Amino acid sequence: MHKRRTIINSLCYSGCLLLLSATTTLAAPLLTLEEVVEIVLQHNFDVKIACNKQRIAAEKYHLGTAGFLPSLDVKLRGNDRFLTHPERKYRDGASLSAGTTLNWRLFSGLSSLYYYEHLGNRSQISQLKTAQVVVDQVTKATKRYYTLAVAQGKKRVSENSLAVSKEVLQLTEAKYKVGKCTRLDYLTAQVQHNEEQVKLLLLEEETTKAKLNLWILLGENALEDFAVVEAIPPPTLLDWPSLEEAFTTGNKSIAISQKDCENAALDVQLQQAKLWPTVDFSFGYNLGSSYQKDRWEATPRGFRGGISVSFNLFHAFQHSTDIQVAGIQVDSAHVGLAKQQTELAAAFRELFLQHTQQLQRYDLALQHLQLSQENVALALEQYRLGGITLLALHQARKTAQETTVRSLQAIYDAKVTELELWRLAGRLPGAAH
Repeated sequence: MHKRRTIINSLCYSGCLLLLSATTTLAAPLLTLEEVVEIVLQHNFDVKIACNKQRIAAEKYHLGTAGFLPSLDVKLRGNDRFLTHPERKYRDGASLSAGTTLNWRLFSGLSSLYYYEHLGNRSQISQLKTAQVVVDQVTKATKRYYTLAVAQGKKRVSENSLAVSKEVLQLTEAKYKVGKCTRLDYLTAQVQHNEEQVKLLLLEEETTKAKLNLWILLGENALEDFAVVEAIPPPTLLDWPSLEEAFTTGNKSIAISQKDCENAALDVQLQQAKLWPTVDFSFGYNLGSSYQKDRWEATPRGFRGGISVSFNLFHAFQHSTDIQVAGIQVDSAHVGLAKQQTELAAAFRELFLQHTQQLQRYDLALQHLQLSQENVALALEQYRLGGITLLALHQARKTAQETTVRSLQAIYDAKVTELELWRLAGRLPGAAH
Protein backbone atom coordinates (compact mmCIF):
# COMPACT_ATOMS: atom_id res chain seq x y z
CA MET A 1 0.00 0.00 0.00
CA HIS A 2 2.78 2.38 0.90
CA LYS A 3 4.59 1.59 -2.35
CA ARG A 4 1.42 2.25 -4.34
CA ARG A 5 0.90 5.55 -2.53
CA THR A 6 4.50 6.51 -3.28
CA ILE A 7 4.04 5.83 -6.99
CA ILE A 8 0.77 7.79 -7.04
CA ASN A 9 2.46 10.75 -5.34
CA SER A 10 5.28 10.59 -7.85
CA LEU A 11 2.84 10.58 -10.76
CA CYS A 12 1.00 13.54 -9.25
CA TYR A 13 4.28 15.42 -8.85
CA SER A 14 5.22 14.69 -12.46
CA GLY A 15 1.79 15.84 -13.61
CA CYS A 16 2.17 19.10 -11.70
CA LEU A 17 5.52 19.74 -13.35
CA LEU A 18 4.07 19.12 -16.79
CA LEU A 19 1.08 21.33 -16.03
CA LEU A 20 3.35 24.10 -14.77
CA SER A 21 5.50 23.82 -17.90
CA ALA A 22 2.44 23.95 -20.14
CA THR A 23 1.07 26.97 -18.25
CA THR A 24 4.38 28.81 -18.62
CA THR A 25 4.49 28.02 -22.32
CA LEU A 26 0.93 29.21 -22.85
CA ALA A 27 1.59 32.40 -20.91
CA ALA A 28 4.32 33.46 -23.36
CA PRO A 29 3.43 33.91 -27.06
CA LEU A 30 4.76 31.09 -29.22
CA LEU A 31 6.82 32.36 -32.16
CA THR A 32 7.37 30.18 -35.18
CA LEU A 33 10.51 30.44 -37.26
CA GLU A 34 8.56 32.00 -40.14
CA GLU A 35 7.25 34.72 -37.82
CA VAL A 36 10.75 35.44 -36.51
CA VAL A 37 12.11 35.76 -40.07
CA GLU A 38 9.29 38.15 -40.99
CA ILE A 39 9.97 40.29 -37.91
CA VAL A 40 13.68 40.45 -38.69
CA LEU A 41 13.03 41.50 -42.29
CA GLN A 42 10.74 44.32 -41.16
CA HIS A 43 12.26 45.58 -37.92
CA ASN A 44 15.90 44.47 -37.62
CA PHE A 45 18.14 47.52 -37.07
CA ASP A 46 20.98 46.39 -39.36
CA VAL A 47 18.53 45.60 -42.16
CA LYS A 48 16.96 49.08 -41.85
CA ILE A 49 20.38 50.79 -41.93
CA ALA A 50 21.43 48.76 -44.99
CA CYS A 51 18.18 49.66 -46.79
CA ASN A 52 18.76 53.37 -46.06
CA LYS A 53 22.29 53.16 -47.45
CA GLN A 54 20.91 51.49 -50.56
CA ARG A 55 18.39 54.31 -51.00
CA ILE A 56 21.18 56.91 -50.67
CA ALA A 57 23.26 55.17 -53.36
CA ALA A 58 20.21 54.95 -55.64
CA GLU A 59 19.48 58.66 -55.16
CA LYS A 60 23.04 59.58 -56.17
CA TYR A 61 22.87 57.48 -59.34
CA HIS A 62 21.65 60.02 -61.91
CA LEU A 63 23.02 62.17 -64.74
CA GLY A 64 23.18 65.33 -62.65
CA THR A 65 25.56 63.85 -60.09
CA ALA A 66 27.80 62.54 -62.89
CA GLY A 67 28.09 66.04 -64.45
CA PHE A 68 26.09 65.60 -67.65
CA LEU A 69 23.60 68.38 -66.92
CA PRO A 70 24.24 72.15 -66.82
CA SER A 71 23.92 74.37 -63.77
CA LEU A 72 21.81 77.53 -63.69
CA ASP A 73 22.71 80.24 -61.17
CA VAL A 74 20.68 83.35 -60.32
CA LYS A 75 22.28 86.23 -58.42
CA LEU A 76 20.74 89.35 -56.92
CA ARG A 77 23.01 92.00 -55.40
CA GLY A 78 22.34 95.39 -53.85
CA ASN A 79 24.23 97.87 -51.71
CA ASP A 80 23.67 101.33 -50.32
CA ARG A 81 26.34 103.77 -49.11
CA PHE A 82 25.75 106.76 -46.80
CA LEU A 83 28.14 109.45 -45.67
CA THR A 84 27.75 111.19 -42.34
CA HIS A 85 28.35 114.95 -42.27
CA PRO A 86 28.59 116.90 -39.03
CA GLU A 87 25.35 118.62 -39.97
CA ARG A 88 23.50 115.93 -41.94
CA LYS A 89 23.56 112.34 -43.28
CA TYR A 90 23.18 111.84 -47.06
CA ARG A 91 23.36 109.02 -49.60
CA ASP A 92 26.64 108.90 -51.48
CA GLY A 93 25.87 106.01 -53.80
CA ALA A 94 23.92 102.78 -54.30
CA SER A 95 23.62 99.95 -56.80
CA LEU A 96 21.21 97.13 -57.61
CA SER A 97 21.98 94.30 -60.01
CA ALA A 98 20.56 90.91 -61.00
CA GLY A 99 21.69 88.23 -63.36
CA THR A 100 21.44 84.62 -64.37
CA THR A 101 24.18 82.36 -65.71
CA LEU A 102 24.08 78.95 -67.38
CA ASN A 103 27.28 76.89 -67.08
CA TRP A 104 27.69 73.60 -68.93
CA ARG A 105 30.79 71.46 -69.27
CA LEU A 106 30.59 70.15 -72.81
CA PHE A 107 33.62 67.86 -72.72
CA SER A 108 35.86 66.56 -69.96
CA GLY A 109 37.59 63.58 -71.47
CA LEU A 110 34.53 61.31 -70.97
CA SER A 111 35.01 61.57 -67.21
CA SER A 112 31.28 62.17 -66.73
CA LEU A 113 30.51 58.90 -68.51
CA TYR A 114 33.02 56.97 -66.41
CA TYR A 115 31.76 58.58 -63.21
CA TYR A 116 28.18 57.71 -64.16
CA GLU A 117 29.21 54.06 -64.56
CA HIS A 118 31.01 54.30 -61.22
CA LEU A 119 27.81 55.55 -59.55
CA GLY A 120 25.90 52.68 -61.14
CA ASN A 121 28.38 50.19 -59.72
CA ARG A 122 28.14 51.82 -56.30
CA SER A 123 24.37 51.48 -56.43
CA GLN A 124 24.66 47.80 -57.38
CA ILE A 125 27.22 47.23 -54.63
CA SER A 126 24.83 48.81 -52.15
CA GLN A 127 22.07 46.45 -53.32
CA LEU A 128 24.40 43.47 -52.90
CA LYS A 129 25.41 44.64 -49.43
CA THR A 130 21.77 45.02 -48.44
CA ALA A 131 21.03 41.51 -49.68
CA GLN A 132 24.07 40.25 -47.77
CA VAL A 133 22.92 41.95 -44.56
CA VAL A 134 19.45 40.46 -44.99
CA VAL A 135 20.85 36.96 -45.48
CA ASP A 136 23.30 37.36 -42.57
CA GLN A 137 20.69 38.70 -40.14
CA VAL A 138 18.05 36.13 -41.06
CA THR A 139 20.63 33.34 -40.79
CA LYS A 140 21.81 34.67 -37.43
CA ALA A 141 18.23 34.91 -36.18
CA THR A 142 17.53 31.36 -37.35
CA LYS A 143 20.61 30.07 -35.54
CA ARG A 144 19.59 31.86 -32.34
CA TYR A 145 16.05 30.53 -32.77
CA TYR A 146 17.46 27.02 -32.86
CA THR A 147 19.71 27.84 -29.89
CA LEU A 148 16.66 28.86 -27.89
CA ALA A 149 14.80 25.75 -29.06
CA VAL A 150 17.67 23.54 -27.89
CA ALA A 151 17.84 25.40 -24.57
CA GLN A 152 14.11 24.86 -24.09
CA GLY A 153 14.55 21.20 -25.01
CA LYS A 154 17.37 20.76 -22.51
CA LYS A 155 15.22 22.44 -19.88
CA ARG A 156 12.36 20.07 -20.61
CA VAL A 157 14.72 17.08 -20.35
CA SER A 158 15.95 18.42 -17.02
CA GLU A 159 12.38 18.85 -15.77
CA ASN A 160 11.59 15.26 -16.71
CA SER A 161 14.78 14.07 -15.05
CA LEU A 162 13.88 16.08 -11.95
CA ALA A 163 10.50 14.36 -11.84
CA VAL A 164 12.19 10.95 -12.10
CA SER A 165 14.72 11.85 -9.41
CA LYS A 166 11.85 12.91 -7.18
CA GLU A 167 10.20 9.55 -7.74
CA VAL A 168 13.48 7.75 -7.04
CA LEU A 169 13.90 9.75 -3.82
CA GLN A 170 10.43 8.79 -2.68
CA LEU A 171 11.01 5.13 -3.51
CA THR A 172 14.36 5.18 -1.71
CA GLU A 173 12.79 6.86 1.30
CA ALA A 174 10.08 4.18 1.42
CA LYS A 175 12.69 1.42 1.18
CA TYR A 176 14.81 3.05 3.88
CA LYS A 177 11.87 3.25 6.27
CA VAL A 178 11.19 -0.49 5.89
CA GLY A 179 14.88 -1.37 6.07
CA LYS A 180 15.37 -2.45 2.45
CA CYS A 181 18.18 0.02 1.76
CA THR A 182 20.85 1.82 3.72
CA ARG A 183 20.89 5.41 4.85
CA LEU A 184 23.73 5.97 2.37
CA ASP A 185 21.36 5.12 -0.49
CA TYR A 186 18.75 7.50 0.91
CA LEU A 187 21.27 10.35 1.23
CA THR A 188 22.62 9.60 -2.26
CA ALA A 189 19.10 9.87 -3.69
CA GLN A 190 18.70 13.24 -1.94
CA VAL A 191 22.03 14.47 -3.36
CA GLN A 192 21.05 13.34 -6.86
CA HIS A 193 17.71 15.13 -6.56
CA ASN A 194 19.45 18.33 -5.43
CA GLU A 195 21.84 18.08 -8.38
CA GLU A 196 18.89 17.86 -10.76
CA GLN A 197 17.42 20.99 -9.21
CA VAL A 198 20.70 22.85 -9.72
CA LYS A 199 20.87 21.66 -13.35
CA LEU A 200 17.36 22.96 -13.96
CA LEU A 201 18.26 26.38 -12.54
CA LEU A 202 21.32 26.59 -14.79
CA LEU A 203 19.29 25.60 -17.83
CA GLU A 204 16.70 28.25 -17.00
CA GLU A 205 19.51 30.80 -17.04
CA GLU A 206 20.76 29.41 -20.36
CA THR A 207 17.26 29.67 -21.81
CA THR A 208 16.95 33.29 -20.68
CA LYS A 209 20.28 34.21 -22.30
CA ALA A 210 19.30 32.50 -25.55
CA LYS A 211 15.99 34.37 -25.55
CA LEU A 212 17.73 37.72 -25.03
CA ASN A 213 20.18 37.00 -27.86
CA LEU A 214 17.27 36.36 -30.21
CA TRP A 215 15.31 39.33 -28.88
CA ILE A 216 18.16 41.70 -29.83
CA LEU A 217 17.77 40.77 -33.50
CA LEU A 218 14.01 41.35 -33.57
CA GLY A 219 14.48 45.13 -33.64
CA GLU A 220 11.82 47.62 -32.68
CA ASN A 221 8.62 46.67 -30.88
CA ALA A 222 9.92 43.18 -30.09
CA LEU A 223 7.97 41.06 -27.62
CA GLU A 224 9.47 41.14 -24.15
CA ASP A 225 8.63 37.49 -23.50
CA PHE A 226 8.05 34.66 -25.92
CA ALA A 227 8.73 30.99 -26.54
CA VAL A 228 9.71 29.12 -29.68
CA VAL A 229 8.80 25.81 -31.17
CA GLU A 230 11.18 23.20 -29.76
CA ALA A 231 10.95 20.84 -32.73
CA ILE A 232 13.87 21.65 -35.03
CA PRO A 233 13.39 20.49 -38.63
CA PRO A 234 15.63 17.47 -39.25
CA PRO A 235 18.76 18.16 -41.31
CA THR A 236 18.83 16.95 -44.89
CA LEU A 237 21.59 15.68 -47.12
CA LEU A 238 22.38 18.48 -49.55
CA ASP A 239 23.23 17.93 -53.21
CA TRP A 240 26.81 19.07 -53.73
CA PRO A 241 26.70 20.00 -57.47
CA SER A 242 23.62 22.23 -57.10
CA LEU A 243 24.97 23.67 -53.85
CA GLU A 244 28.33 24.47 -55.44
CA GLU A 245 26.60 26.14 -58.39
CA ALA A 246 24.53 28.25 -56.00
CA PHE A 247 27.71 29.29 -54.19
CA THR A 248 29.49 30.21 -57.42
CA THR A 249 26.66 32.41 -58.67
CA GLY A 250 25.14 33.67 -55.44
CA ASN A 251 27.89 34.50 -52.95
CA LYS A 252 27.42 38.17 -52.14
CA SER A 253 30.97 38.84 -50.90
CA ILE A 254 32.46 37.62 -54.19
CA ALA A 255 29.93 39.64 -56.19
CA ILE A 256 30.82 42.79 -54.23
CA SER A 257 34.54 42.20 -54.84
CA GLN A 258 33.88 41.78 -58.57
CA LYS A 259 32.11 45.15 -58.62
CA ASP A 260 35.05 46.66 -56.73
CA CYS A 261 37.33 45.41 -59.51
CA GLU A 262 35.12 47.14 -62.08
CA ASN A 263 35.26 50.36 -60.09
CA ALA A 264 39.04 50.11 -59.88
CA ALA A 265 39.20 49.87 -63.69
CA LEU A 266 36.91 52.91 -63.95
CA ASP A 267 39.28 54.82 -61.65
CA VAL A 268 42.05 54.29 -64.20
CA GLN A 269 39.84 55.74 -66.94
CA LEU A 270 38.90 58.67 -64.72
CA GLN A 271 42.57 59.46 -64.17
CA GLN A 272 43.29 59.16 -67.88
CA ALA A 273 40.40 61.52 -68.64
CA LYS A 274 42.31 64.28 -66.83
CA LEU A 275 44.88 64.28 -69.69
CA TRP A 276 42.24 65.62 -72.08
CA PRO A 277 41.22 69.28 -72.33
CA THR A 278 37.95 70.49 -70.87
CA VAL A 279 35.44 72.53 -72.82
CA ASP A 280 32.99 74.75 -70.91
CA PHE A 281 30.08 76.77 -72.21
CA SER A 282 28.55 79.69 -70.32
CA PHE A 283 25.62 81.95 -71.14
CA GLY A 284 24.02 84.66 -69.02
CA TYR A 285 22.08 87.89 -68.76
CA ASN A 286 22.71 90.85 -66.41
CA LEU A 287 20.75 93.97 -65.58
CA GLY A 288 21.04 96.65 -62.92
CA SER A 289 21.11 100.30 -61.99
CA SER A 290 23.21 102.62 -59.83
CA TYR A 291 22.50 105.73 -57.79
CA GLN A 292 24.74 108.62 -58.78
CA LYS A 293 24.33 112.38 -58.26
CA ASP A 294 20.97 112.11 -56.58
CA ARG A 295 19.38 109.99 -59.28
CA TRP A 296 19.23 106.36 -60.51
CA GLU A 297 20.93 105.49 -63.75
CA ALA A 298 20.73 102.21 -65.66
CA THR A 299 23.99 100.28 -65.98
CA PRO A 300 25.00 98.33 -69.10
CA ARG A 301 22.81 95.25 -69.40
CA GLY A 302 22.41 92.41 -71.82
CA PHE A 303 23.40 88.89 -72.73
CA ARG A 304 26.83 87.42 -72.45
CA GLY A 305 28.19 84.01 -73.37
CA GLY A 306 31.24 82.11 -74.42
CA ILE A 307 33.13 78.88 -74.74
CA SER A 308 36.36 78.25 -72.88
CA VAL A 309 38.93 75.52 -73.38
CA SER A 310 41.43 74.63 -70.69
CA PHE A 311 44.28 72.17 -70.85
CA ASN A 312 46.90 71.38 -68.26
CA LEU A 313 50.30 71.13 -69.93
CA PHE A 314 52.34 70.09 -66.93
CA HIS A 315 51.41 69.07 -63.40
CA ALA A 316 54.72 67.78 -62.03
CA PHE A 317 53.98 64.30 -63.45
CA GLN A 318 51.07 64.01 -61.00
CA HIS A 319 48.65 62.72 -63.64
CA SER A 320 51.08 60.01 -64.70
CA THR A 321 51.60 58.97 -61.09
CA ASP A 322 47.86 58.85 -60.43
CA ILE A 323 47.31 56.62 -63.48
CA GLN A 324 50.05 54.22 -62.38
CA VAL A 325 48.69 54.07 -58.83
CA ALA A 326 45.18 53.37 -60.16
CA GLY A 327 46.59 50.57 -62.31
CA ILE A 328 48.29 49.02 -59.27
CA GLN A 329 45.01 49.24 -57.36
CA VAL A 330 43.29 47.34 -60.19
CA ASP A 331 45.86 44.57 -59.87
CA SER A 332 45.43 44.49 -56.08
CA ALA A 333 41.65 44.31 -56.46
CA HIS A 334 41.92 41.28 -58.76
CA VAL A 335 44.44 39.59 -56.47
CA GLY A 336 42.13 40.20 -53.49
CA LEU A 337 39.21 38.77 -55.45
CA ALA A 338 41.16 35.62 -56.32
CA LYS A 339 42.27 35.24 -52.69
CA GLN A 340 38.70 35.67 -51.45
CA GLN A 341 37.32 33.16 -53.96
CA THR A 342 39.93 30.58 -52.95
CA GLU A 343 39.38 31.01 -49.21
CA LEU A 344 35.58 30.99 -49.45
CA ALA A 345 35.58 27.97 -51.76
CA ALA A 346 37.81 26.07 -49.33
CA ALA A 347 35.63 27.05 -46.37
CA PHE A 348 32.51 26.07 -48.31
CA ARG A 349 33.89 22.64 -49.16
CA GLU A 350 35.03 22.11 -45.57
CA LEU A 351 31.57 23.00 -44.30
CA PHE A 352 29.97 20.49 -46.67
CA LEU A 353 32.27 17.70 -45.49
CA GLN A 354 31.57 18.70 -41.89
CA HIS A 355 27.84 18.63 -42.59
CA THR A 356 28.08 15.13 -44.06
CA GLN A 357 29.85 13.86 -40.92
CA GLN A 358 27.34 15.65 -38.68
CA LEU A 359 24.47 13.85 -40.42
CA GLN A 360 26.11 10.54 -39.59
CA ARG A 361 26.53 11.56 -35.95
CA TYR A 362 22.90 12.68 -35.92
CA ASP A 363 21.68 9.25 -37.11
CA LEU A 364 23.81 7.51 -34.48
CA ALA A 365 22.55 9.89 -31.78
CA LEU A 366 18.93 9.03 -32.62
CA GLN A 367 19.65 5.31 -32.40
CA HIS A 368 21.49 5.74 -29.10
CA LEU A 369 18.66 7.92 -27.77
CA GLN A 370 16.06 5.23 -28.35
CA LEU A 371 18.20 2.57 -26.69
CA SER A 372 19.00 4.75 -23.66
CA GLN A 373 15.34 5.63 -23.12
CA GLU A 374 14.40 1.96 -23.15
CA ASN A 375 17.30 1.23 -20.80
CA VAL A 376 16.29 3.84 -18.21
CA ALA A 377 12.67 2.63 -18.28
CA LEU A 378 13.79 -0.93 -17.59
CA ALA A 379 16.28 0.23 -14.94
CA LEU A 380 13.58 2.20 -13.11
CA GLU A 381 11.26 -0.80 -13.11
CA GLN A 382 14.07 -3.06 -11.88
CA TYR A 383 14.86 -0.61 -9.08
CA ARG A 384 11.21 -0.63 -7.99
CA LEU A 385 11.41 -4.40 -7.76
CA GLY A 386 14.77 -4.31 -6.00
CA GLY A 387 16.68 -5.94 -8.84
CA ILE A 388 19.39 -3.25 -9.22
CA THR A 389 21.13 -0.78 -6.99
CA LEU A 390 20.59 2.95 -6.81
CA LEU A 391 23.98 3.51 -8.40
CA ALA A 392 23.04 1.43 -11.45
CA LEU A 393 19.77 3.34 -11.80
CA HIS A 394 21.57 6.65 -11.49
CA GLN A 395 24.02 5.63 -14.20
CA ALA A 396 21.18 4.63 -16.52
CA ARG A 397 19.37 7.92 -15.87
CA LYS A 398 22.56 9.92 -16.39
CA THR A 399 23.29 8.11 -19.65
CA ALA A 400 19.75 8.73 -20.92
CA GLN A 401 19.93 12.41 -20.02
CA GLU A 402 23.32 12.88 -21.67
CA THR A 403 22.16 10.98 -24.75
CA THR A 404 19.09 13.20 -25.07
CA VAL A 405 21.19 16.34 -24.79
CA ARG A 406 23.68 14.97 -27.33
CA SER A 407 20.86 14.25 -29.77
CA LEU A 408 19.62 17.83 -29.40
CA GLN A 409 23.15 19.12 -29.93
CA ALA A 410 23.63 16.82 -32.93
CA ILE A 411 20.61 18.15 -34.77
CA TYR A 412 21.56 21.71 -33.80
CA ASP A 413 25.11 21.36 -35.13
CA ALA A 414 23.90 19.85 -38.40
CA LYS A 415 21.29 22.56 -38.91
CA VAL A 416 23.73 25.38 -38.11
CA THR A 417 26.22 24.04 -40.64
CA GLU A 418 23.42 23.68 -43.15
CA LEU A 419 22.41 27.30 -42.56
CA GLU A 420 25.99 28.46 -42.97
CA LEU A 421 26.25 26.65 -46.31
CA TRP A 422 23.15 28.40 -47.58
CA ARG A 423 24.41 31.73 -46.24
CA LEU A 424 27.65 31.41 -48.19
CA ALA A 425 25.55 30.52 -51.22
CA GLY A 426 23.70 33.81 -50.78
CA ARG A 427 20.37 32.16 -49.99
CA LEU A 428 17.92 32.80 -47.19
CA PRO A 429 17.58 29.99 -44.63
CA GLY A 430 14.19 29.09 -46.14
CA ALA A 431 16.11 27.47 -48.99
CA ALA A 432 17.39 24.89 -46.50
CA HIS A 433 13.91 23.59 -45.67
